[in-house]
Order: sequence, then C-alpha cells, then structure tokens
Amino acid sequence: MIPANELRIGNWVKLIGTDRVYTITFPLHNDLAEQWHTALDYIQPIPLTPEILEKCGFELYDDENNRWSLPSVGQYHFDEGAFYFSTTSRDIKYLHELQNLIYALTKKELQVKL
Repeated sequence: MIPANELRIGNWVKLIGTDRVYTITFPLHNDLAEQWHTALDYIQPIPLTPEILEKCGFELYDDENNRWSLPSVGQYHFDEGAFYFSTTSRDIKYLHELQNLIYALTKKELQVKL
C-alpha cells in the first residue's frame, strides 16, 4: 500500500494482483482520504525498471555504468531497482516517487507512456 500523502494527481499506480495500471485522478491526501482508504488497499507502486524509464523519456547514455539522462533535467544513475539523483540522498524505487521528484525539480509533469 502507498501512503496517501505520497500520491499526487497524475501519479501512476498498479492494481494489486493484476497488470492493470491507473493514474490518480483525484486527491487522496485530503479529508476525503479516509473515505478512499479501501481504494488505497488495492493499489501498489510501480517499481522502476529500465523499460519504465524508457517509457518516461529517459535515455541510456552509459550502458557500462547504467547511467540515464532525461533531456532538460539531467543525468542519473539506475542500479539494482533504485534511481539515484545527485540532488537527493533518498533512493527512488517507484514510478510515483520519480514523477513527484521530477515535478519538484522542474515544475513540469513527467510524461509517462505506459
């Protein structure tokens, strides 16, 4: 389960036990969150993989060191299921976390094509 305060409108999540993915279309961290707690029990984060990074517009520029770049944002390192940014000491392991960080850094939504 993902804590409601980690989710923003536009974040991608996966329905537990299926391959179905959805985008969050309404706030889950306000007074309505309690009414939607059941929905939160049925979603899970989408782990970052090289395939997901490609669907977000990232390009592999150093295969040997597994380094990726996102035009207009910068270069990053992806290793063992976690994305490392020089701007944060926290591992980014899930798509919604990457979306939130890119928005915080650029004030632009990360374009995801799942």
